[in-house]
Amino acid sequence: MWFVYVLVGLALLVAGGLYARRRITEALRLFGVRERPIRIFRWAILWLLFGYPLLIIGSIIVTLVAGREALFRFDGLVTSILLAMPFIWSVLVVVQAVPWLIAIDIVHLATKRRHPRRRAIAGLVAIGAFAIYTPARILIERGTVRVRTYQVGEGKLPPFRIGFVAD
Repeated sequence: MWFVYVLVGLALLVAGGLYARRRITEALRLFGVRERPIRIFRWAILWLLFGYPLLIIGSIIVTLVAGREALFRFDGLVTSILLAMPFIWSVLVVVQAVPWLIAIDIVHLATKRRHPRRRAIAGLVAIGAFAIYTPARILIERGTVRVRTYQVGEGKLPPFRIGFVAD
């Protein structure tokens, strides 16, 4: 069953990533950026969002075809810095920005006088804000612990404690 969840997550990532990529490139074209930088930017977005998962899937396939017992490892410091961290950062940015991009598109379609430049600016601001906000928040809140206590019921029952730890 977990495999289905992974496939659904990857499908949503592909759909959201391609949508955000299209919105960024449309905005860049609208502001007169040349085609070569746009093409480079499009490939960079593809690599950030899909490079790491494709390498992992390829590693699994090669391991199965070769008959090896262990996967090729991508857990070193260099691969984490070059592959995993940019992938996680880009996924977090896309997951947070896509609902805003959809809302911007809905407002754009609902208005009678459409302003493509305003739509492009709003989309770039949403993506740019999350691209800055996400790593800043991670760095600021790194190592913080939050403890929350909730009182449930009238207090007639003996205390029942649940510990929940998440990253």
